[in-house]
Amino acid sequence: MHEAFEIFYYIRGNARMNIEDRLYALSPSDLYFICPGRFHRAIPESRAPYERRVIRFDYSFSRLFDPGDLLIDAISRFGAVNGKIVAESSIPALFTDLDRFIDDHSETRRIACISILSRLMIDISKLCAESQAPVYESDTSERVASVIEYINKNLTDDLSLDMIASDFFVSKYYLSRIFKESTGSSIGDFIIKKRLVLARRLIVGGSTPGNACIQSGFADYSSFYKSYRKHFGLPPSACSSLR
Repeated sequence: MHEAFEIFYYIRGNARMNIEDRLYALSPSDLYFICPGRFHRAIPESRAPYERRVIRFDYSFSRLFDPGDLLIDAISRFGAVNGKIVAESSIPALFTDLDRFIDDHSETRRIACISILSRLMIDISKLCAESQAPVYESDTSERVASVIEYINKNLTDDLSLDMIASDFFVSKYYLSRIFKESTGSSIGDFIIKKRLVLARRLIVGGSTPGNACIQSGFADYSSFYKSYRKHFGLPPSACSSLR
């Protein structure tokens, strides 16, 4: 879970993809577009290696080629493209083109990356409109899916494990166990990371760190500051330079 957009391009192996409350069986060339703040993880099904490509970028970069968020909004409505369609498109070649500039430290690197990523986003948006997304395999579990939805709707409110367990009429020990099994994260860490991503978005959007702390649901600035610095490696004030 992070503050960047992510393009996840699956190449080969034996794995599933967990995005929020859904599990997808990954097939070669499946492509997923994941928005900031959404929990996700690839889950290998065996010890055999799997291969994927990942591109991450934030709004400050996407608006160099998509100032009105037209591509971002179009792709976000779908979120995934079937691998059979991707394999027959120009997308694999664009990933290869991008690889050529990974170790390039010349002044043209940034220009090339902007150009390739803009073409990649245009092609993804076209495929999203023309093809069916991969069918998700299952919900993580009905109860965990409901808890994630509950957290997302009440993220800035006073949330605690005891409160959530009470609202779902289960013991907090049982809820902690099934949530950890489904997501790989504790409920507390899940909530904190969601709030940190929201706070960063607010600061980049113009809020002061103090206001972002309150607006994202943190109880006090000290705990917010420590969590923010631990997660992002920089103090909240450093975000102002990204505006």
